[in-house]
Amino acid sequence: MKNAKVPFPFLEVPTRSEKPRVKGLTIFCDINLSVRELNDLMEHQSDLLDYVKFVDHGAMIARYDQNWIRSKVDIYHDNDVRVFIGGVVYQVAALQGKAKEYFRSLLDLGFDTVEICEDAMGTQHTISQETRADHIKMAVDMGLEVFTEFGKKEAEEPVGAQETIDLMMIDFENGASKATVENTDIRLLMDSDPAPIIEIVKGVGLERLRFEAGPYGWPEVPLWCIDQFGPEVNLENIFVNQLSQLDGMRRRMARESGFTFVLEDGAQLSNVPDPKAFQ
Repeated sequence: MKNAKVPFPFLEVPTRSEKPRVKGLTIFCDINLSVRELNDLMEHQSDLLDYVKFVDHGAMIARYDQNWIRSKVDIYHDNDVRVFIGGVVYQVAALQGKAKEYFRSLLDLGFDTVEICEDAMGTQHTISQETRADHIKMAVDMGLEVFTEFGKKEAEEPVGAQETIDLMMIDFENGASKATVENTDIRLLMDSDPAPIIEIVKGVGLERLRFEAGPYGWPEVPLWCIDQFGPEVNLENIFVNQLSQLDGMRRRMARESGFTFVLEDGAQLSNVPDPKAFQ
């Protein structure tokens, strides 16, 4: 339902689902925002945010004060935003044999979700599939929502579609709620052969996937995802100055997408096309 208090309630643009959302999620990256900056952000952007990911990995382990973290988590929760930490911190805990202690600390700090992945690991230092499964089940049993991720941050070859589907389904069976399509894989495939990504979407379902819109390839990557899968695609790694831009892209009302609602649709909702991948 449209907010009657908007400045021009008689005008229409493509709508978004409202919070609490199960699709069309925007997952924001908090990089060292102060409490004051966070309160200012929540004043006018909280309706756009569904999850926030703390990604200043080294500082989360070595520098930040627990009470400062809790104060920020509380602000996000007060604005119906769920909170987790980027998966690199999990990887440090897993390699040091301290995953259970890490999960307990997340709960103590107020976090809702944990990201379980191996994307920063090479071939020399890894965790087994059995350990990954045990960690997913452990985190879920302790009360954490689990996000997982496949692929590598510095991959030269994209992941295989069927292999990825099979691995994601194992994670879902073990209790994970969503899995990520890596930014690297999207950039490797979107301009050459997007068929593997489309196959993954059709194999596991769009709502269970998160697509990394950044940190590289802005705005081409999110525009491609929206064009292929529609405005209700779940997009991750969104930064402060990109939140409003992304909302405009989802509504076909952004400079980055050429104001397509006006240019191509004639400002008529009936002219908005279906996503390419589902036509």
